[in-house]
Amino acid sequence: MKKEFAALLFIAIAILFSGCPQPPEACGNGIIESGENCSTCPADVKCSSTTMCENGMCMPLPSCIGEGKSVPVIANPPECCEGLELIPPKEENMVGASGICTAFCGNGVCELETESPYNCSKDCIVKNCNDYNPPMTPGDIANCTCPQEMEKFYGMVFAYCATNSEMPCNSHAECPSGENCISYNGTVWVCSGMYTGCYYPNPEEPETEICVD
Repeated sequence: MKKEFAALLFIAIAILFSGCPQPPEACGNGIIESGENCSTCPADVKCSSTTMCENGMCMPLPSCIGEGKSVPVIANPPECCEGLELIPPKEENMVGASGICTAFCGNGVCELETESPYNCSKDCIVKNCNDYNPPMTPGDIANCTCPQEMEKFYGMVFAYCATNSEMPCNSHAECPSGENCISYNGTVWVCSGMYTGCYYPNPEEPETEICVD
């Protein structure tokens, strides 16, 4: 009998500490779980009516909302400080913020931290990447778009649209329109419209390498 009891106790302990799979943590389930705070999961971690979320912590409400700061979704939130205007959040369905206070929307520069085509279209104009001349601003690089049949490639101070078929080739004439026969190692030549980093631009001069930002 004692042996049977000891065996059952051992099995129970083993099950308890076996690390059985637990349901995955989920933001929005109404439970404050590990790693969640008012910034990472405002749906579960809600600040009181007298505080606002600042860097993951519920802080006392300021007398007014400063430049680049979000206005919390609470009853009677503070107004933007003098000289600032309230613009919508960067994303349409952003949770926990009713807008952003700023003086920069309309200055002709897309401020990457606070502006987007959604909340400040007069600065963050959605254009084809190839319509810009480098250097481009970080906001323009982030927001410019490419046609569906093209890929978006990034340099240090620009972005551009191109096709990248990567078809094996021996000359530029064998490549689709907008692509050239290039190599990144001087041995394997493929058709590409991506011209960033260091590469060999001409199979007829296989030893000539160029580097671009």
